[in-house]
Amino acid sequence: VSQPLPLAPPKKQESTIPGRNTQDREPSQTQTQTATQRITISAPKDVRKKRVLFLGASSGEKALEYARQHPEAQVISTEYKSEKQIKGEYSDTVIDQTRQELEKLGGQLLFGIDATRLSDQINDLGEGFNEIRFEYPHTGDYQGEVEARKAVAENKKLMEDTFNSVKQYLREGGTMIVREGGFPYRNQALWQGAISEGMDLYSVVSRKGYGVVDRKPLPAEAVERTEGQKQTGSAHMPKPIEHVFKKVEDMSE
Repeated sequence: VSQPLPLAPPKKQESTIPGRNTQDREPSQTQTQTATQRITISAPKDVRKKRVLFLGASSGEKALEYARQHPEAQVISTEYKSEKQIKGEYSDTVIDQTRQELEKLGGQLLFGIDATRLSDQINDLGEGFNEIRFEYPHTGDYQGEVEARKAVAENKKLMEDTFNSVKQYLREGGTMIVREGGFPYRNQALWQGAISEGMDLYSVVSRKGYGVVDRKPLPAEAVERTEGQKQTGSAHMPKPIEHVFKKVEDMSE
């Protein structure tokens, strides 16, 4: 992850959108991990199982919901923040129950995993994933013109580094799915001006060796809050969209 520019600390508002990436430059156990401290991701008992990796999945509730709906898949949920940080935002009960059920379904709930540095942090025994999902990625919510320009650069780098990072973990024919609804969430002025400044997602992925498979709007219910967040009120995600990408070499399939 790129280091912050030498500007005044940004004024950020904590996003409460489910599944958001929380790579907000906060202290994390990932900053001290070494190659000998990699987290092992288990292989499914049935090697024919579809494998799905969630990035920036916060509490893991969205990943668990997916696992319930897709029993044919092994679902791995990862989050940038530490487990302690996430439990502070949700509760011990929410995280423990999510982990317990996800593990019963053959998956895992992991914290302290930086989407931009997967090879430094994980040891995948399952030899890649059929699907990698990054739902509503962002580096924080910035206020002010200077911080908005900084956010454009940071979000662009987040996506560039993530697409570089995940490429070796996509199985042949596998898909990378990115959901977004404003980039970052509540700063629509930034999103509207970002394309002219080079943060257009399609430009980023084309430079990283991916092609576009599909692009579709999502229904409003796709961005409702998860159980751990309902107590804080309703959420609004403007014009959510799901983008589906494949490595260019797999596009002919």
